Amino acid sequence: MSGVVVPPDYFGMHVQCVVAPCGDGVLYPYPSGLGFTTVRLWDTTPWAMLEPSRGVFDWSGLDSLVSQATASGVTSFVFTLGGVPAWASSNGSGECGTSTPGQCYPPDIRSMDGFLTTFVQRECGVVRYYEAWNEPNLSDFWRGSDAQLLTIFQHVYSIAKDPANCGCSGGACSPGGGANPNQVLTPSVNTISADSGRQWLANWLALVDKPGPKPDIVSFHGYESQPETVQQDVAWLRSLADAHGLKNAEIWDTEASWGKEQDAAEKTETSWLMRSYVLQAASGLSRFYWYAFGSCSWGALYGPSCGYPPDHQQGMREAGTAYSTMSKWLTGATIEGCSSDDEQTWSCTLTRPNGYKAVMLWNAGSTKQARVPDPVLVQYRDWQDTKSSLGTTVTVSPMPILLENESAF
Repeated sequence: MSGVVVPPDYFGMHVQCVVAPCGDGVLYPYPSGLGFTTVRLWDTTPWAMLEPSRGVFDWSGLDSLVSQATASGVTSFVFTLGGVPAWASSNGSGECGTSTPGQCYPPDIRSMDGFLTTFVQRECGVVRYYEAWNEPNLSDFWRGSDAQLLTIFQHVYSIAKDPANCGCSGGACSPGGGANPNQVLTPSVNTISADSGRQWLANWLALVDKPGPKPDIVSFHGYESQPETVQQDVAWLRSLADAHGLKNAEIWDTEASWGKEQDAAEKTETSWLMRSYVLQAASGLSRFYWYAFGSCSWGALYGPSCGYPPDHQQGMREAGTAYSTMSKWLTGATIEGCSSDDEQTWSCTLTRPNGYKAVMLWNAGSTKQARVPDPVLVQYRDWQDTKSSLGTTVTVSPMPILLENESAF
């Protein structure tokens, strides 16, 4: 795609773990300087944590996270259904792989309705996005039928959209207020780069074709999609959504990273993050939620990795610094297009008002000298956003750099 303007909400995050208890016992400081404006609440505050027993609610974790996030400029939250508490599960002790027993089975619908109604009314005007389920194509998260999941989606839609539960007018939001601002996402399939994920999503959207509510947003998880191939995956998804009457629906990647930690190669991780963020934006995605800031073993931006060999890095990792850099480079910019040459050197052209022009350059497989693509480009920035002057040639490597005609920030 060309002419894609990158909105502030493109940069999303999972913030494990800034609210105790934490799985690895480490409470991280809230990442206030990374440049994201939206948070997906999955893992941090699931249903089972918020309503541990029927009618007994614990909002302390959610309130703490929302308070920290909003104080740091976050304006948007996504709540994802799943994590069914044992008392509401159709099989409370049923095995769920790596998930807690019982959480992957269909909930009692009346119990789910009661929880969601309470949640939507309480969070009216704060949480405005509701994702119908997390990764239902994986048995760790869902062991019901597609028909049962469609019923869940329909109930989520009805409750989240009901003005009796949330309405906003004149900047004030409350149950029974004005227009309902809430939007509903499809269940988030993992992953669209695999045939199994594509088939699941195609089957799901065929079910949604039947009379009933239609999702506002199509969501997926971008694991296994390599940065340089994700554009083809998103193009496939856009075509599928359009074919099912969802031409106006935005597409969001609500969870992705390089995946489980494999080694301590921070430069490799940093390169992956930077390439992925610019190419997903160029493909037309409206949001990309990184997983996760303080994860022990999945896409960690802060703290130690739990991969092999052991990585004892503390504090902000290089990929965390690069996340902040990419937010600065991309937010508000127009991506005019991305392309690669015969040697697989990639370039993405960025513009801003008042004549600003930049080209983001990298080669995922090698390091080489290349001619500066336009004589108006006189300086460049590295992954730390350090600025240097530019001659007629520049070193291109797996680590992207930004060539500019002037400073925009």
